[in-house]
Amino acid sequence: MRMITAIVGLLCGCLATAVFLLAGGPGLLKARITLSVNEPSVLLINEVISRGIAEHPAALLGVAASQGGGFADPGLRHVRIGIVRLDSAEPGASALAIKISAPASDNSLLNGQLYMHSIWNLAWPGHGSIFLTGRDNHLPLLANLSWNLLNGDGFELAERPHPLSENARLLGAGGRLLAAEGIYREYVSPSGTGELELGLGDN
Repeated sequence: MRMITAIVGLLCGCLATAVFLLAGGPGLLKARITLSVNEPSVLLINEVISRGIAEHPAALLGVAASQGGGFADPGLRHVRIGIVRLDSAEPGASALAIKISAPASDNSLLNGQLYMHSIWNLAWPGHGSIFLTGRDNHLPLLANLSWNLLNGDGFELAERPHPLSENARLLGAGGRLLAAEGIYREYVSPSGTGELELGLGDN
């Protein structure tokens, strides 16, 4: 009986620890800067051609294969480069962007950190060009994947847009957007069609 009690207690402790870590662990005590985007310009991420580390929490844990064969150079082994087409509800041509991402050097599940640093260089005909930088928080995605796995739904994201970006800001612009400043939010979904919300204002 004592053995059964010990095993049950150990399993409960392991489960509680896993839940705590997926919820953010000690990182829950740290301030996370996630600014809301007021009256955003919404761009739909419709086509992505990418190579390198997969944009998936499992890739940051080292258990997912790279896309497009990855990169042979050791300095690019953990880098992801994507060419992205973005469509807007506004009239005009689609925007074309390059997104470059790499895992944060201080990632640690014990500290509640599972990030990729990302930069966007976006050319939007009729508007101008935009340079964005931020970091993508994959820990909530991992928590959602794990919860769905426990529920028997497989290691898949729930069918809804999931916010990805933190500390995401516009660092430069050109053309008609030369004087703009602002922030952005990126959302991902299991369908593969994500969203990029741009909150632009004149400085």
